[in-house]
Amino acid sequence: MQVSCLAVSKDGKNLAAGKITSMGLEAELCIWDLASKKLTQRCLLHKGRIQALSFSPCASLLASIGGPDDNSLVIWEIGTGKALCGSPMSASAVAFFNRDSERLATCGIDSSMHIWQLDRAARKLTAISVQLGLCRRNFTILDISEDDRYLYVGSTSGDVAEQVSTEHKRLCRSGPARKGALSTVSALRCLPGGILLVGGGEGRLIAMDTAQSEQQQQAAGRGPLSIMAEARLPDGVTGIAVHPSSGELIQQLRHTAHCSAVNDVVFPHGSSDLIASCSYEEIRVWNITSCTELLRIRLPGLDCLCLAITQDGKSIIVGCSDGTIRAHAPQTGSQQYIIHDAHHTAVLALEVTSNGTTLISGDNQGYLRVWRIGPGSQTLLMSLKEHKGAINRISVGRLHPQDCVTASSDGSCIIWDLTTLKRKCMMSANAFFKDAAWSSDESQLVTAGTDRKLVYWDCYTGESIRELEGSRTEPMLSAAVHPAGSILASGGADHLVRLWRYDEGVCFAVGYGHTGEVRRCVFSPDGKMLVTADSHGALKFWDVSKL
Repeated sequence: MQVSCLAVSKDGKNLAAGKITSMGLEAELCIWDLASKKLTQRCLLHKGRIQALSFSPCASLLASIGGPDDNSLVIWEIGTGKALCGSPMSASAVAFFNRDSERLATCGIDSSMHIWQLDRAARKLTAISVQLGLCRRNFTILDISEDDRYLYVGSTSGDVAEQVSTEHKRLCRSGPARKGALSTVSALRCLPGGILLVGGGEGRLIAMDTAQSEQQQQAAGRGPLSIMAEARLPDGVTGIAVHPSSGELIQQLRHTAHCSAVNDVVFPHGSSDLIASCSYEEIRVWNITSCTELLRIRLPGLDCLCLAITQDGKSIIVGCSDGTIRAHAPQTGSQQYIIHDAHHTAVLALEVTSNGTTLISGDNQGYLRVWRIGPGSQTLLMSLKEHKGAINRISVGRLHPQDCVTASSDGSCIIWDLTTLKRKCMMSANAFFKDAAWSSDESQLVTAGTDRKLVYWDCYTGESIRELEGSRTEPMLSAAVHPAGSILASGGADHLVRLWRYDEGVCFAVGYGHTGEVRRCVFSPDGKMLVTADSHGALKFWDVSKL
């Protein structure tokens, strides 16, 4: 299940996570002890989705809001994991007051905003509606000032925040003016000293000074909250977290991730510290030792579907959804060349031979094309059409660079001789082949397919040698063989990464953590690391050096 929201207690001891499940099913609320990293409570009451969470300042209570299929507010006791009380209501955000563990606020669509009083002895919640006058908004997020005097609420209309007096339960002012408004308010955080940080869906991060004296307020009237500083980020702001001991606002990039499905991952030849990955509109180069991004290449409007790196490391080659093949410099990201109309449909698979002069590409219609590439020219040598479905993977032999295998959705894998450009052997099954990997001595192939099986094939006869049940319920999407030949890694639509003893065919380890389909598994050249990528944009690095 996907995680929909997170909250950390004020004392830093507990972490709460809400999840999303199917309509009508119970959505889990999990509470973790951060010191021991153990799950302490698993709470089940909400249906479909948990929308928002908030810990009380005493850290003994947790408030949760259900999604559109649930429409309820529940107060939980952290120690027992049981519901203390609740109330039916529709809201998008919830927050406890900073100095009162028995008061909290909620906001939602159709201008709904309430302050709630909790009676722990009577196990009862009482709602007080906030008077907004003529203000009509769909509220998305809220936060409360440090002294509990004001409630700040963001809306989809982009006028950033509504300042509400928690004492008089009425609207005081809003802002900024329409000219400076965001597209929609997606994140909000109150800082000490009256600074309000607001993030927008278009990537704007603004700071507003809400601290005004009574004389300033009387002179200015109820004018809009004004912007005192602004920054722009590459993508939308989805959340803001502030370190409790930091008094300065400093921009520092810590970690990045793909915002859409990762389509391919490759290691440079002979390098185990760097990887390249691609997704919609971008290619990224990473240092996996420090988990930092080194380079980002933007290709607006294009889905980058497959990658290849020349053996000398001088070019990153990408196949795109518009049928083009592009090459970029790995140091600067500058474009080296582009092959227009390389295919009539999306390029799904790429591979470069060890000499760096031959490129093999495959598309969505089953065409396999062989190119002679160089800095000054790129020439089509041959176009082959033996596959009747999409070519999902191309792999050139490391020990036998004249051999190339293609895995297709037509249920066949073909081994080609690149010297004669003719078929040497074909394997077929009643499944869509999503991936194919050579064994360490290249006498066998392992395929991953939609029939949920991992199949070993003899490269000389084309016959099936062994079948493994890769998953009980979901298709297998990726496979990789360890450089030493002792381990087989697999990933599938069940979000799991499995490790197998290659010779015995026994699964000895299962990796959890992906929330989407595991589309790619790749071992590092030194065999110490396994990199997996999923359909939700995650890259995970697994230490396999001690296995």
